[in-house]
Amino acid sequence: RAEPVTGAKTKPDIIDDDTLADRLPADEWAELAGELAEKGDLRSAVRALYLGTLAFLADRRMVRIARHKSNREYQNECVRKAGAHPHLVCDFKEMIRVVDKVWYGMHEVNQTLFNDFLTVQKRITRPEKDYSF
Repeated sequence: RAEPVTGAKTKPDIIDDDTLADRLPADEWAELAGELAEKGDLRSAVRALYLGTLAFLADRRMVRIARHKSNREYQNECVRKAGAHPHLVCDFKEMIRVVDKVWYGMHEVNQTLFNDFLTVQKRITRPEKDYSF
């Protein structure tokens, strides 16, 4: 028997390391990040922005989302496929550096760090950039 359709989507568990970027489109990850930031959960907001960036890059075939991949593997894949966009590669490397410190290293996230991370994320995902291949 099929489950009833309620129209409301279940939000992914941002705390679960098994949550993959392909659970939501990039804009919905950004929306979730905004909600988390408003609640003061900047650490989870950083992760949501990162997952949204991965979703954005996957939509443009710069990375392929897979459960087994590490952040370093996503970075290497992006470097291989985005050679014509060196600024994107630098920004993505910076995102991974921060995510690794914040998510895995338990580095505290203050408002300045979050705002800087959001700036980098927006540079990567801004609509006027055409990163498709």
